[in-house]
Amino acid sequence: MRNERIEGGPATRLIQLIQRYGYNKDVDFELATVISAPPNLRIKFDQYKGLILEKDDLVVCEHLTEHTRQLKDGTTLTFETALKVGDRVIVACMDERQLFIVLDKAVTF
Repeated sequence: MRNERIEGGPATRLIQLIQRYGYNKDVDFELATVISAPPNLRIKFDQYKGLILEKDDLVVCEHLTEHTRQLKDGTTLTFETALKVGDRVIVACMDERQLFIVLDKAVTF
């Protein structure tokens, strides 16, 4: 199985990787809701009723924040923050290190 190609959609590939390499008990993925937008970001976890984390407790991936990028031709683009009140987010929780990383927005269709 180690040399088999991983195929399918993103969720299927993730499941196959977890099955192949095992569950990492040190990291959990949780859903949360933005209750205060940046710069004073606050999120509330779905599963842990009443658990609210403040901006100082969180690491946020750059693509969710206001940031600038420079293109090869010298053009500079500024991206606004992508997080707004009510947005659902995916958070990686590393309990031993008390590290919480906001990975991306969670959307449903």
